[in-house]
Amino acid sequence: MNVEGIESPPVKTMRYAEQLRAALIVTSGAFVAGMALSRSSPALPQIGVEMDLSQSQSSWLVSLVPVGGLAGCFPAGWLMTVYGRRGALMRLGVMFCIAWMLLCVDFFPSVMFLGRFLTGFCTGAYLVIIPTFVAEIAHPSQRGKLGALIQVMITLGVLATFVVGALVSWRTLSFFCFLASVLSCALMTFLSETPAYLMQIGDVDGARRTLKSLRPFGYDGMKQEFADLESSVSQVAKADKDIDFSNPEFYRPLMVSIGLMLNQQLSGVNNVIFYSSTILNAGMDSVNENVQSIMVALSQVLVSVPAMILVERLGRRSLLLVSNVICFVALGITALFFYWKSFGPDNVENLAWMPMFGCIAFIVGFSLALGPVPWLMMGELFPLRFRGAASGIASAVNWSVAFLTTKSFATSMNLFGLHGTFLTYCACLVLGLVFVWRCVPETKGKSFAQIASSFEGVVHVA
Repeated sequence: MNVEGIESPPVKTMRYAEQLRAALIVTSGAFVAGMALSRSSPALPQIGVEMDLSQSQSSWLVSLVPVGGLAGCFPAGWLMTVYGRRGALMRLGVMFCIAWMLLCVDFFPSVMFLGRFLTGFCTGAYLVIIPTFVAEIAHPSQRGKLGALIQVMITLGVLATFVVGALVSWRTLSFFCFLASVLSCALMTFLSETPAYLMQIGDVDGARRTLKSLRPFGYDGMKQEFADLESSVSQVAKADKDIDFSNPEFYRPLMVSIGLMLNQQLSGVNNVIFYSSTILNAGMDSVNENVQSIMVALSQVLVSVPAMILVERLGRRSLLLVSNVICFVALGITALFFYWKSFGPDNVENLAWMPMFGCIAFIVGFSLALGPVPWLMMGELFPLRFRGAASGIASAVNWSVAFLTTKSFATSMNLFGLHGTFLTYCACLVLGLVFVWRCVPETKGKSFAQIASSFEGVVHVA
């Protein structure tokens, strides 16, 4: 095959392994992000006692991650444009290393607060740039599989944090996270820039070489894919100058995407992860809470991979409905236990398995759809010319609500108890179920043009 002067060897040797290698390297950043999201669970009880933190300080220590995430999602697009996908990830990787170094010391709480904010900032930016990188290097037939690595690596980061945190002190745990961040940053030096970015900066030959290195020898669609890449990049460059925010093609899918982000965060997922040790210890005093947290994280890992397969087979909307129902039942069981513990019979200790079962069932249900699908559909719902601006707004809503839910968790526990807090999340899941049923279109198997046309009228799916 000859593609604009480039000769391919006659032997058709698969190069999809090169895509997998690049995806594994870049999603190592998602692994580090997973550690940042979950470090509070094993570390907070130790830090609170050792540094004599008030309840307000403890809640801020947790909540600064979503605050940083909100701050990080806005400049991510600018970083990608100015420094490239690889360059932005490298710079954020260095910042991540500095943040973990700050979390290794115990001079005074403000240093630790700064470290937590920076880990959140890097996490927020990572979760915008990493999906972009994976999408731009992947062949269409591999995009779903490689995209699934992001969620898998996040959950592996959470699991690693819980396992290490159960065995060592919080300082050693922070140092472990620092080493993982250094390794991730070092691995990213082996990445090549994406073909799309090279095309954007005018390096046509570099884009062609990089795309060729990521595709099989003898790949018949190389010429067409390269032509499509040229066309899409030129459309994006033109569209960024004249975004019409009053266009129904912009605000209608944006409302759906924001609704999905609210459904995700108001389920209480961050509090189940951040405070899993506290929740499980309140229910099962006789069982090591770290072991229970590890079981919760392990269940999330085991569900993440098959969940992406089910999304393609059952559809996004159907799986979201199932996910909401499972999470509702799981939190309802957990709320019932804590209600009985506060106001019920004396032998409630015999039901101490309920919070662990509820947490694991919740994570399973969440990982099926509420976790990955809002981010997946964020990339599907928006036309290409609106995708950057709309994705930034939807991401900002996600991190804002994540902050509000985590910051208010301790106050909610004091006012309403754990049972009242979980019942509030149950009510939000019911609203989310209705929203998905009435307003979320099915995007499985549809082209971007077909999805866009569904928003020309009123968004209503029943």
